[in-house]
Amino acid sequence: MLITFSTIIGIPRYALLVEELMRNTWETHPDFDNLKKALVRIQEVAEFVNEQKRYKENFARILEVYNNLIGIKVSHPRKTDRET
Repeated sequence: MLITFSTIIGIPRYALLVEELMRNTWETHPDFDNLKKALVRIQEVAEFVNEQKRYKENFARILEVYNNLIGIKVSHPRKTDRET
């Protein structure tokens, strides 16, 4: 699964949209609870994507240090031609 930069940017935007919907929806409205659940799920997905991004960046740093120490170029095992 390829996650693009626009996808990463879009996730927080969805959270903002749902928050805006919640501000303009009565708490007694039948959809209000679903909006709350959606917001929680969007926040969980955003956190997961951020964690994966940090992992990838840290792994790239480790490979860079390793390559500098060993002198052999090692690439990320999950790296595809599209990501280069």
